[in-house]
Amino acid sequence: MRVDWRIRIAERVMGYEFEDKTLGMEALMMAAGYGGAPAPVEYHGSRYLVEKNTRLAVVGDRMIGALVSARWYRTGLCKGMYCI
Repeated sequence: MRVDWRIRIAERVMGYEFEDKTLGMEALMMAAGYGGAPAPVEYHGSRYLVEKNTRLAVVGDRMIGALVSARWYRTGLCKGMYCI
């Protein structure tokens, strides 16, 4: 599937449009190129060297953790499976 289609589908699913499409490319990148180097990606006739999504993965992990923690905090439950 072409990168522009993948970005468009991801934007539709998230309800968010990337202003910088290279961030969208990075978000969709599962692995880097040969030897860990940025992978070449073609988008609308231009070639980009795109890093794998390590930086975005860290941000996403932190955001999900914050959202889950906020929802848990509002429940008033104790940490762990049982309240004592």
